[in-house]
Amino acid sequence: MKPEKLLDLYRDLQRYVAWTEEDACRIRSVMERVRPHFVSLVDDFYEEIQKHPHASKVITGGAAQVQRLKGTLCSWLEDLFAATCDNDYVLRRWKVGWRHVEIGLAQVYTNAAMSRLRAGLMRILAQTQAVEGPELALAAESLGKLIDLDLAIIEDAYQTEFLLRQDRIKRLATIGELAGGVAHELRNPLGIIRNAAYYLRMAQQDFSQDANDAFDEMERGLATSNRLVSELLDYVREPKREELRFPIGTAVTEALASIKIPFNVRLHLPPENGHVACLADRGQVIQIIDNLLRNAIEAMPHGGKLSLKIHSTADRVILEVVDSGVGIAATDLAKVFEPLFSRKTKGIGLGLAVSQRYAELNFGSLHVESALGNGATFRLILPSG
Repeated sequence: MKPEKLLDLYRDLQRYVAWTEEDACRIRSVMERVRPHFVSLVDDFYEEIQKHPHASKVITGGAAQVQRLKGTLCSWLEDLFAATCDNDYVLRRWKVGWRHVEIGLAQVYTNAAMSRLRAGLMRILAQTQAVEGPELALAAESLGKLIDLDLAIIEDAYQTEFLLRQDRIKRLATIGELAGGVAHELRNPLGIIRNAAYYLRMAQQDFSQDANDAFDEMERGLATSNRLVSELLDYVREPKREELRFPIGTAVTEALASIKIPFNVRLHLPPENGHVACLADRGQVIQIIDNLLRNAIEAMPHGGKLSLKIHSTADRVILEVVDSGVGIAATDLAKVFEPLFSRKTKGIGLGLAVSQRYAELNFGSLHVESALGNGATFRLILPSG
């Protein structure tokens, strides 16, 4: 939203809740009594987040990121009690909401978090006796208005992104129909070309080296084209699931069989725990692993280390694909599973979207942790068998 429109909206919302300069003065008057409790309030806030996987999953940078976020929240509280409500204040509040959208935090958790902060602040107001009697009720009312205004602006950021996504969904639906038809029509001629190339190579054994190199190039191009066609068809058609119990290590082995590991990539496979069984569609799990391995290799254009790790809990099997590649920017982490999103020069950006879809279809999940320049870890979680 344009800043001027955002400010107009905020002013209209202020009138709606009957916000006045007296409200701002009441909030500023209690700031010094409340400020010493910001740290404990923020510690409680992030301690609670860790108890809720759907909220904590967006924190991918470990303890260092949590520490930075705590500082940001303390600044947010300082900003709140300054109650300036000017253009910069409103824009900063809206950006908080947009950042939540970017990292993939569901709006319900934003609302719940604001409720917890509100309850904590009201409790601090009462316990510190920052004001007494009727003034306490008035200060609490003013603070409630300001928090509600913040929440409304954050919600506007979510709604803006929702409308943008709805538009993208409509366009993707049209593209999907077109792509599905094109992919289906391409599969037959690609098969004819592949068969013809195979026949010619077998029929003539004494090709020159240049001719053999040309055939190799043709086969690589055909393999890439077939993979793109398969991704398109996997994305547009409704997948069916055949549940089987199988060792996840065998799925890793089968996925690796179709991938050429570059000479400058060091591959580290899981040890004996590869026999841990999962309960899922074998073909779909192999496709997920194939996509993750190819992405990891492409993320290391100059070589590096590719590690596969397998863990298990009482009811889950966890496969981690870890690379030492270029990493993923923080702003892209929430987008990597979106269809057609890609920072690569090759591919169409459907591999991870299909992989996540397959993971969820098998009652599992797919997550990513990364930082720019520090590689990436993709974690596939499936029911144990």
